[in-house]
Amino acid sequence: MQAGTLDRDVQGRVASVNTARNPQSCWRVFVALWPPRSVQRQMFLLGHRLQRYAERARLVPAERLHLTLAFIGTVVPASAVEVARKLRTLDSPPFEWVLDRIGYFAGAQVVWLGGEPIVPLISCAGAVREALQCMNIAFDNRPFVPHVTLLRDVTGWKGDQAAPCTEAIVWRCHRPILVRSEQVAGSFRYVPVTDNPAGISE
Repeated sequence: MQAGTLDRDVQGRVASVNTARNPQSCWRVFVALWPPRSVQRQMFLLGHRLQRYAERARLVPAERLHLTLAFIGTVVPASAVEVARKLRTLDSPPFEWVLDRIGYFAGAQVVWLGGEPIVPLISCAGAVREALQCMNIAFDNRPFVPHVTLLRDVTGWKGDQAAPCTEAIVWRCHRPILVRSEQVAGSFRYVPVTDNPAGISE
């Protein structure tokens, strides 16, 4: 399987390690950098234009576009809140990341947007993963390949024809956050986990 993809087997193994510690009701979470809405909109419009070069592609909604730093899987709510608190203490100064390349993971059937793996970005991901290890929180620890998924369920990709559609997007990245994936009315949405008693901020 190609780097940067997350198959169901890995998700299942990560989840089983975390939930084995406590059988309570769990949350499905991951650590991410979250773009401002203006950048999400740019990414979404680019994905929309790229659909014509992909077969049976499903466009990722603008509000779900993000960069995953570490996929954790399922954890109990108390652990999720502790991770959120830990992330707030990390030394993570803002930096600019230029996204100027399109790629395709055939195994995962996704078209993605990415950029140069600059030092501040790699350092940020490394700090997040080190913090999770210190907390004994299991996560998918394969090499970090920074990318934002634009299209899913892509069965065929005409990348050579899509090249002219590529345009640089400048994203000023801020502090990493913990995000919860929850199902509402048959669809998924992402909400940030905070360190308040409820654990969720809408």
